[in-house]
Amino acid sequence: MKDEFKITSRKITKFVTRKSSADEDAIQKSASTFAKKISEIKSTCQDRNVWNTDQSGFNYELISNRTLSDRGEKDTLALVQSVNSLSQSYTIQPLLSNDGFPAPKLFIVVQEKSGKFGPRVQDQISKGQPSNIIVTCTTSGKMMKSTLAYLSEKCPDPLVSEKTLLIQDSWSGQKDLEIHKQKVKNIGRLRVETMPPRATKYCQPLDVYFFRQ
Repeated sequence: MKDEFKITSRKITKFVTRKSSADEDAIQKSASTFAKKISEIKSTCQDRNVWNTDQSGFNYELISNRTLSDRGEKDTLALVQSVNSLSQSYTIQPLLSNDGFPAPKLFIVVQEKSGKFGPRVQDQISKGQPSNIIVTCTTSGKMMKSTLAYLSEKCPDPLVSEKTLLIQDSWSGQKDLEIHKQKVKNIGRLRVETMPPRATKYCQPLDVYFFRQ
């Protein structure tokens, strides 16, 4: 019977409650409602003026946690350039338009212990930074509310010349729309819509498609 229905014994990887299952149904409904709302708003904008933004973190060095080795050995070792690079990370926050094009500039947050670049590094960045890259830093290598203002000034602001829609997730750091109001010159032409909490896996284009590539 098990073979017929392709059923096998597997290790449980996650425990859920009846409440969490009910919550998941509510999240899916909120995602569906949000998607319908965005479809209506999008009809008033050109595809090139509908932007989705999201963060994605990366370790400085990526390596598989599985390899071929001798059966029964006590320790399996893997060679890396730096052990620290396996845990330290940087963050990118791209903008992707509804017609499938990334914004002219990619925002990157790297990790610096002091939270700011030293004079030598800052000089190298100023001289050698590609024109399509905006780089800043935090102590963690992750986006913070303080870096959001810099992002808003350097990435969305140049894009807002016509009626524009910016779709973002519910990360608490970017819920403060005053940041956009302070940094985007044509703020009257920008509409910001925030996805429902925990619904990004259903209605976040960058999560559902772009980052998976």
